Amino acid sequence: MTRWIVAFACVLSLGMLALAQDADARGYTRKRCIAPEKAQTWVCSAKEKCCYDYVVRQGTCPVDRCF
Repeated sequence: MTRWIVAFACVLSLGMLALAQDADARGYTRKRCIAPEKAQTWVCSAKEKCCYDYVVRQGTCPVDRCF
């Protein structure tokens, strides 16, 4: 029984590790960004960040940081 628990924990941890990687590490070139209000979506490159400006209510894709 202990072997089954250890095997299940290993498979679960490997699955979570695969999903925790960045989009560019998994081979994707673009990613879909969703606004916090979920009223709009936009597409960014895998190397860019998804940023949402609450003042103008518009999403942007800067390379380094959000303003």
